[in-house]
Amino acid sequence: MPGPPVTGVGPFLAAVIMLGLTQDRLAVGRLLRSMIRCRVPARAYLAALGLPMLVSGTAILVTLALGAARPQDADIALWTNIPILLLVVLLVPGIGGAWEEPGWRGFALGRLEQRFGLLAGPLVLGVFWVFWHAPLFVTGDILWPDVLVIVAAGVVAAAVFHSGRDSVLIAMVFHATNNAVGGGYATQLFDGRDQTVLGLLTSAGWWLVAGAVLIRTRRHTRRQQRGTPAFTQDRSAPLEEGS
Repeated sequence: MPGPPVTGVGPFLAAVIMLGLTQDRLAVGRLLRSMIRCRVPARAYLAALGLPMLVSGTAILVTLALGAARPQDADIALWTNIPILLLVVLLVPGIGGAWEEPGWRGFALGRLEQRFGLLAGPLVLGVFWVFWHAPLFVTGDILWPDVLVIVAAGVVAAAVFHSGRDSVLIAMVFHATNNAVGGGYATQLFDGRDQTVLGLLTSAGWWLVAGAVLIRTRRHTRRQQRGTPAFTQDRSAPLEEGS
């Protein structure tokens, strides 16, 4: 995602500062360890890598099917740069948005879910996420359909994060993949109206996935309400490593 480097690490720094002020160094350490926790279910990696490719790839194909100008062969061939861009966004603080995730999913999500519930919490965070990107809408670095993309992708990011046993690393992989495939490749293939159509189709794709996530979460919540959960997990703090 374009923008000065501080925007990419701002939520991360805010999370570290808040944990240090309101809890202790152990809480900061748990957050940092979660950023390198790679031993998670394979389904989490599949979702983090596969969903952005599926949504953006489908949006590209449908945009072309609706009559968009065919991209230049040289632009199409840039797909080979996606793995490199993914790694750069993931590993280099401030390049892209992956380093926002310790703040968004690692710190804020659990607190919002505790206050608003598993359904509304990710949606509330998605709205905050839109406001965080507001300067980029003003400068034209990202287009207005991305308002819809950000909120929906935030719901999906929460589900991917939880599927990875609340590993911040998985959320970072998801964010980096979406930046590399969506912003770094797909949007570069089209211009003008075609780019807007791509953005609307991308938002529709993310809302289809987000809708499925919300329906599943609602059903799970109802099942829990009928029974007696074995325990109630406090999501207001980062999980212990290995939990």
